[in-house]
Amino acid sequence: YEVFEQRLMALAGVHELLARDSWSRTSIEEVIRRAVLMCSADCFELEGPSVLVEPRTVAALAMTLYELCTNAGKYGALSVPEGRVRIAWHVERASERHAAVTLVW
Repeated sequence: YEVFEQRLMALAGVHELLARDSWSRTSIEEVIRRAVLMCSADCFELEGPSVLVEPRTVAALAMTLYELCTNAGKYGALSVPEGRVRIAWHVERASERHAAVTLVW
């Protein structure tokens, strides 16, 4: 029940972001910050340029990050008191009109 409730809260936070931005594009940094809020948010280092993410991508990205955060807390860097997680992203231009964001956990 507790794990399910945490997932619902993470998803609710994402929907709050989307609603605040009128269901338009949202900052990737805000999505990341919201997704790791359920973990020890002060254990994260974020680095990357300002990027806006389409609404259809926001929920999937947030839930993926939430799952990574959960796993880091159980088995990885966040399972020890001194643990840290660095999340970095950069933009790769595929063409003049299209770009891809690479996110490194």
